[in-house]
Amino acid sequence: MISEFPETAVLGSTASSRSVALRSEEILTKITGRRPVHLDIPSLAGPNDTIQWLFESGVAWVALAIALGKPFFDELQKRAAGAFWEHIAELVKHRREAEARAPQVDWTLDEIAAICADAQAAGDAVIFGFRLPGGRERNIGIQLKGSTPEEVAGTIIALANFAPELEGRLGQMLKDNARFAQTNDDLSGKIALTDKGYTIVRMQLANAERSGEQIILRINPDGQMD
Repeated sequence: MISEFPETAVLGSTASSRSVALRSEEILTKITGRRPVHLDIPSLAGPNDTIQWLFESGVAWVALAIALGKPFFDELQKRAAGAFWEHIAELVKHRREAEARAPQVDWTLDEIAAICADAQAAGDAVIFGFRLPGGRERNIGIQLKGSTPEEVAGTIIALANFAPELEGRLGQMLKDNARFAQTNDDLSGKIALTDKGYTIVRMQLANAERSGEQIILRINPDGQMD
């Protein structure tokens, strides 16, 4: 746990994900010092069960990156365009070494990875992202493809990196009733990450003049809108 975590986490889940949700609640409480708010996400027709780790601001994802340890925060500060994923394995190694040295560790990356693996094995989507007002569009986030500690750590750093830029632009578009043109398996809005660390969100406009037109929000690895 880090002192004065900036906000309470939101834990979204469908009915079939309750056991994983309880384990998620435990570890999020250890990290943030507060029990997460539970958000029931209704199951729809088709395979869209989910577990969502959500915050309402990018500041919280920055805090979580800091909680992973100084090497992770240093990597966030570098924001190296061509090397976004290259150092993740080394950072995870450093984190494990720090965990091994600590007399008592509250939580580990391997614990988070195990929760993600069990959720995926049960057929649930695992989403790290942001709560939208009123649960609109079933929220938005990055769907983890796998469950390695490297992917978990890389996703946290990515969210901490691009969140401030995305929040402002996305918030205005949602006010204008734009919708997500691409969704994750649980039908939440999709944040796509490229191998080079670029972030892409596709929106579909709904205003009368440009209804149906797609807008691509693209953020470079420096955290700036292209």
